[in-house]
Amino acid sequence: MIIESIEMENVLSHRRTALKLRPGVTVIVGPNGSGKTSIIDAITYALFSTHSRDPHSRREAIIRQGSSFARISVAFSVGSTRYLIVKSVYKNQTGDVKLYRAGNGGSTLIASGARSVEAELRSIIGVDPKIADKLYVTRQGEVERLLLDREARLKLFNTIFKLESMKKAYERLHIVISKLQLKMQLLSKRLDELERDLRDLELVRTKYKETLDELNRLAAQEQDLEGELQRVEAEYRRLRELREVQKELQAEVSKLASSFELLQDELRRLEKGLMEKPKVERELSELEERIQALSKAQELHELYRKLQEMDKDLARKEEELAKVEEKLGTLQEAESLYLYLKYKEALGRVEELEPLYRRYLELKAKMERLEQEELAHEKRISNLVNAASKLLKEVLQADVSAETLDSAYAYLESLLSKLEAQVERYDAKLRTLESKIGEEKRALKDLEDSLEKITSAERICPLCRRPLDDTEWHSLLMTLRREKRDHEKELRRLEAEREQVRRERENARQQYEKLSALAREFKGIVETARYHKSRLEEVKKERQRLSQEYVELSVKVQDYISAKRVVDELRRQRVEERYAEYLQLTAARRRLVEEINALRTQAAQLRDRAASIAEALGIARPEDVEVLVEEHKAATERVGMLREKLRRLEADEARAAELRSRLREVEAQLSEKRAALSRVTEEVNALSGSEKAFIELSSRLSGIRARRSELQKLAEEYQRRIKDLEARKKEATELKSKVQRLERAVNALKKMREAFHEVRGIPSIIRRNAREMLEDALREILSRFNIEFTDVKLDDSYGVTLVTRTGERSVASLSGGERVALAIAYRLALARVAGGRIGTMILDEPTVHLDEERRRELIDLIRYSTSGTGLQQLIVVTHDREVEEAGDVIVEVYKEGGVSSVRVREVGVEDVAL
Repeated sequence: MIIESIEMENVLSHRRTALKLRPGVTVIVGPNGSGKTSIIDAITYALFSTHSRDPHSRREAIIRQGSSFARISVAFSVGSTRYLIVKSVYKNQTGDVKLYRAGNGGSTLIASGARSVEAELRSIIGVDPKIADKLYVTRQGEVERLLLDREARLKLFNTIFKLESMKKAYERLHIVISKLQLKMQLLSKRLDELERDLRDLELVRTKYKETLDELNRLAAQEQDLEGELQRVEAEYRRLRELREVQKELQAEVSKLASSFELLQDELRRLEKGLMEKPKVERELSELEERIQALSKAQELHELYRKLQEMDKDLARKEEELAKVEEKLGTLQEAESLYLYLKYKEALGRVEELEPLYRRYLELKAKMERLEQEELAHEKRISNLVNAASKLLKEVLQADVSAETLDSAYAYLESLLSKLEAQVERYDAKLRTLESKIGEEKRALKDLEDSLEKITSAERICPLCRRPLDDTEWHSLLMTLRREKRDHEKELRRLEAEREQVRRERENARQQYEKLSALAREFKGIVETARYHKSRLEEVKKERQRLSQEYVELSVKVQDYISAKRVVDELRRQRVEERYAEYLQLTAARRRLVEEINALRTQAAQLRDRAASIAEALGIARPEDVEVLVEEHKAATERVGMLREKLRRLEADEARAAELRSRLREVEAQLSEKRAALSRVTEEVNALSGSEKAFIELSSRLSGIRARRSELQKLAEEYQRRIKDLEARKKEATELKSKVQRLERAVNALKKMREAFHEVRGIPSIIRRNAREMLEDALREILSRFNIEFTDVKLDDSYGVTLVTRTGERSVASLSGGERVALAIAYRLALARVAGGRIGTMILDEPTVHLDEERRRELIDLIRYSTSGTGLQQLIVVTHDREVEEAGDVIVEVYKEGGVSSVRVREVGVEDVAL
């Protein structure tokens, strides 16, 4: 694989960087912190999802501070085929990765999504991307680590050849086998129970048949009795119906007889009262004639009364007219009219200018109020700025003004976001640690269970349940105890780390809460200040707008004040009251004159009418009319009483006719009901014996039905028992099959587990073959380096020993350059054994901890690497300018204003800045 180019956007200190690479030696050089390693991290994160910024290679660590996303594009070729991988990373959402194949017609998408791209990369480069980073990239200080660090070397080999997975599979298979054996024991126990229950099946079937036979016999008896009972029940039902009818008829006869007697009594009482009706009619006729004759006397009496009232009213009004004319004489009409007109003119002017005066006063008060409000807002803003400055000085040692409140609040929010993200990172780390602690506890529990079983008196193997001899028992016991100690140590380490993370998280959370409370308080200050600023501007604009109108109204207010003085002076002279009194008296005199004339005319008409009626009645004195009026009143009252009595008599006469008709109807109904009652009584007597027969037959049928119900339940119970036993028979057959399958599965899993045995199984074969393949590859690659050796040997931990003419040499005895050469050859050989050939290798700060002599050897080795080893591309990241001598292309990285940039220089060619 050859890396051809990389483009980065918002990656660590790089805002936008594009870099083209080619075969040969590329030296990326620059001072510490300039962004050199960021280029390597971008390449490895795009291809292998790993980088050096975070132990878990989390995506947030690769994003440039202050940005919400990062994007990396890496173009590479394998053979003659070119590819492009594009990875986008976001802070708060899932990222995206796509893999393209480049051709003459453009790019073709061949994979999308992390899993799909990882699988496609494994197929293209021939190495699992999860371990490719360890093969292709040598991180800072790790050039010789594989040669010197036995644990790191073993861990890498176990990862490459899946030996750790095989070990875990060996342990997990033990758990699976134990669970299957336990399940097989439970199923066998259940099978024994089912077989014991199935022995009762034939006995239950026999009892079920006997129960069915008795049920059939009772069903025949029940059918016969039901036929007889239906006949008797029909007669008994008819008897009960007739008894109900008999009761109803007796009640109706009694009710009709009582009603007939009551109607007769009421009719006799009404006929007795109706004998007075002719007498009442004669008296009423005589009185009505007398009342008609006396009606003229009543009219005359009413005329006399009205005349007396008119005379009194006329005298009162003449007296009132005299008083009005006396008052009118005291008032001077001309003077009253002049002053009144002057008063009305001034009053009209006042009323006309009154709204303007009120508006003037309103504006004056409003402007005074706005002035006070303006001062209050300015004072409140000043107090808020002082409070904000005091608040920030206590926490951030910062000072603010009214203009910088918003920017200060934005800065607080950014600090809060950072602290919140830090707390979330601690939470994620705690969840990971809790998961690992749970796994360690479960592993410890399994080991403790195994130790408890193996230390029992029987000395039984906890896996296969076979007896153990002393050697096997001691060996297994030591192995389990060692594993237990390892797990306990790891558990203590994880729990200590969890407590440390919890303390750090609590510290971050407390800082967040403190800053959050500060931000909330500061936010309230900012929002309040915004409000008062807005109101202050509004108040100033309103005062400016009102001041012009206030000046214009001041002139008109003077006219209002002059008119108001005139009105007040005339009111003190009671001009309006005096003129109103004059007008009122004039109107009163005119009204009284008209009323007096009308009363005199009406009185004359009434006197003429009264004289005419008195002459017709022959009455000489008014006193004689009173006698005739009293006689008319008494006759009228008596007529009302007689008419009411006559109305009652007429109603009684109608009621009597109705009662005679009703008596005839009741007498006919009574006769009919008595005849029906006689017929029903005869039929009831004839059916009286059916009741006893019905009771006897019902009792016998109930007994049979009760017995049938008991037998039916018993038969259902037998049937359910038979069905249950049949189901158990089927279950027993299935259980036998399951037990046999489980037994075969356990035997197969035991063989599979034996294949994963670390000493006797596949892992031992893989280690032996890998060591031989690695030795062959090392011999071939080292032969291309300038290193003296005759043979290469690897120990069980894959450590290297060189055989020379003078004897064997360990890694520690080699020079610095020889050791670096051996380390590079070792990685190239390891890549071949892992299934692919390395075309590209990346060295990050390989000169760290090297003296001048070793640095010179390394430079010579770099020059030789791409021509003598078959390595096509070598990328070296260093701050050491001496290494530039070995490069074909020099990439200088520098940082300005916190942003990294690159400048490419080919040896012998003018610099190009990117």
